[in-house]
Amino acid sequence: MTKILSQERVLPDLQCDSYLLNYVGQVCNLSLRYNLQLQRNGQVGNLSYQTMAWNDRDSATTALRAYLLGTVDFEATLQLQRRLHYEISGDRSQAALLLCEHPPLISVGRTGSRGQIFWEPDELKQLGWRIRWVNRGGGCWLHLPGQLAVYCIFPVAPVSPRPIGQEGRGRPPGNEPLPSFLQQLSEAMRRTLADFRITSAIRPGGLWVGERLIAGLGVAMRDWVSYYGMCLNVHPDLAPYGNIRCAPRCNGPMTSLARERRGLVRPAHVRELLVENLQNVFGFSRVSLFTDHPALDGCQERLADRRVASSRSL
Repeated sequence: MTKILSQERVLPDLQCDSYLLNYVGQVCNLSLRYNLQLQRNGQVGNLSYQTMAWNDRDSATTALRAYLLGTVDFEATLQLQRRLHYEISGDRSQAALLLCEHPPLISVGRTGSRGQIFWEPDELKQLGWRIRWVNRGGGCWLHLPGQLAVYCIFPVAPVSPRPIGQEGRGRPPGNEPLPSFLQQLSEAMRRTLADFRITSAIRPGGLWVGERLIAGLGVAMRDWVSYYGMCLNVHPDLAPYGNIRCAPRCNGPMTSLARERRGLVRPAHVRELLVENLQNVFGFSRVSLFTDHPALDGCQERLADRRVASSRSL
């Protein structure tokens, strides 16, 4: 039940009231434009507003569900993201993280193009690699075994409403939640690489070690809930990356954790550190770990059977 704890008049000339509410145990601010009339019995009546800003006073109340999924088909991962996005849009006290690998394919984001893929169609057909166009940011990503795909379905603080009469004057200075969110994602990945004593720089396209891209960054946003996220090369075959441009200024092949460390890297250890750094950067109150999701309907096992069958046919 919503209970009004206090009321503060903000900008009286604009008829904007700010209310401190206690909603389901969480304290937050609710700003309503125009008039809000309350009856004596506590019911809200005659409510008309233009925009609403909902700012969490305690962001650490968000709980993270992390799914460690192994190898999953790309399309199944997209469907799972849609389901989780719907759930989190209705309950912003939770967030979801998918960590998995994909069978070989190429995904192309909003800034990518066919001209950045240097294989001919016949060559891709012979390899059995398909191209999937998606609505995330970023360019072309080549997904291979040994690359960690990181999908972040996180609630992001919405943009505060502009004062009435200033809707066409741009966003107030300092109010840029999307760049801040991207910076937080990049920082969590930078810390993970630093845990392996790898110095990386956050630059357009993702994280770079020298002139080589090691992790790509590209997200999408709807209803102020993110999806897609990052891809980190742990120990994939780096030779195919010479035939694709994964970032605007990436003229050479990508690098990987194994290459920079000059030795084997345990993927489970990478996932563990990345989850820990995401929790620290975003301030999640707790993390729950899962190894499957009912929406996948056993596609992980089917992929494993498919790999065994293909190896027997060689």
